[in-house]
Amino acid sequence: MSDNVIHLPFRGSTPEVENLPPMSRTDTVLYMVATAKEQGVTTKNLTTLLGWHHGEASAILSRQHKKGKIKRLSVQRNGCKVYVHPDYVEGRKTERPGSSVTNDLLEDMEEFLQHRIPLCSHDDPRGRSCRGCEAKMLLSRIRKHRK
Repeated sequence: MSDNVIHLPFRGSTPEVENLPPMSRTDTVLYMVATAKEQGVTTKNLTTLLGWHHGEASAILSRQHKKGKIKRLSVQRNGCKVYVHPDYVEGRKTERPGSSVTNDLLEDMEEFLQHRIPLCSHDDPRGRSCRGCEAKMLLSRIRKHRK
């Protein structure tokens, strides 16, 4: 058996799951998210049901969230973020892919600097920087960090 393929059934499976052909780990996760409907799944659900390491489950959920195939709700269940199929968000608050406190603060700072501080395009012959020059330098550092 390839490391990239999970053979269903997994513990707690239903007869319709048992009849599915072998599928990739990613497809397995997408299937589980879709069948969980509005309840969604957590990393803990996947590690318990599939016997995977936390990093395996977390990486697949994160990648599929970034691709827009699943959504991460702003709530937690048993200390874990909940992922749902986009059809089952049902108006609940979701989080952007890759969002963290640091990234959220950097995004807010970038927006503030772009819209609140007038940027300049001059070079001071005495080597001093105005607020606009300093804002441009800070924006450059923020953008480099966020890539």
